[in-house]
Amino acid sequence: MRSIPFLIRSLRSHPLEYALVLSVALTTTNCGSSSTTTTTPPPTPPNLVFTANRDSQNVSVFTADQSGALTAVAGSPFGAGPGLSAIAVNPSGTLVCVTGYDTTGAGAVYGFAIAPGTGILSSAGSIGVGTEPLGLVFNPTGTFLFVANYASSNITVFSIGASGTLAEITNSPFAAGGKPRTLAMHPSGKFLYAGDDASGNILLYGIDSSTGSLTSATTFPDANLPVSIAIAPSGNFAYAADAIGTSTISGYAIDANGNLTPLANSPFASAAPAISITLDPSGKYVYAADFNDNNVAGLTIDSMGALTQMTPSPFLTGSGTTSPSSVAVNSTSQFAYVANFGTSNLAAFSIDTSGNLQALVDSPVGAGMGPVAVATAVGKP
Repeated sequence: MRSIPFLIRSLRSHPLEYALVLSVALTTTNCGSSSTTTTTPPPTPPNLVFTANRDSQNVSVFTADQSGALTAVAGSPFGAGPGLSAIAVNPSGTLVCVTGYDTTGAGAVYGFAIAPGTGILSSAGSIGVGTEPLGLVFNPTGTFLFVANYASSNITVFSIGASGTLAEITNSPFAAGGKPRTLAMHPSGKFLYAGDDASGNILLYGIDSSTGSLTSATTFPDANLPVSIAIAPSGNFAYAADAIGTSTISGYAIDANGNLTPLANSPFASAAPAISITLDPSGKYVYAADFNDNNVAGLTIDSMGALTQMTPSPFLTGSGTTSPSSVAVNSTSQFAYVANFGTSNLAAFSIDTSGNLQALVDSPVGAGMGPVAVATAVGKP
């Protein structure tokens, strides 16, 4: 078993959204005297956007204002390591992790503590994983981290203690078919899904809530080779971006045991072949990054899980060969952010009531070189 301290501060809990500034004056009179007490509203938690930059081997961090506009935090980008491929932020907004390699070429996860209020990162070091890690995801309570190791065909699982210690659990890593590329967590935290490049299957694992251990995988065929998987916030549907060059997205119903059943009329036509997909937090929209055609496709989700192309999807992500690699949507489903690998920048969009994307003024903004993944989070105030 391996462990490193991730130096997460113990922070008080707070609501994700605050009311408008409220000043309360309490005046009491006693024998002709009076006093006034004014309460200070709590600080607003920052909305943060992160990119993992492969070519410059670092992580960029931005704050997003109420209009969705981005500003780089002080000191950004922050050094990580070579071969960065994926990024994830824990649910409490205190820790961000990226997959990559260490200086010897072995697989590694780099961790960063997120400073309250500012979003500034402080390195917490790295920890070894399997060979060629390409995907990672936290469970909903932030007590476990799961890493897909493509070349070693397994999944490494770490526990995250109250003190912030990351430790590989007993019996980790767990077998994961031939070539696990992508991971997706069920909102209940009971199930983990992995896309296997070698077999073209989606693998389902049960998760022990107390230990993080994975059950033996149940296999569900996906004839189109899933390269990215996303789960609806309701937990009722799963979607898989089919192999690059195939402009389809496969959809599945999820039963109470996590099992997958293909939806009627699946796979669904997409305006673009996707390298990655994401769902917005409202569960109404799917966004698919098309690396080859420099755009993002948008699709709506109906009550039965079926996908329909938006009009006028797809949406360009900038000028030139942008090669978008990843899409993330903020917690309120108001803004979408796209990592443009080809132009080394981050495109920002507002999301209208139909899910369509509209580029923000001053978008895109510069990121590190070769951003391969993007994530959003609400930080600590």
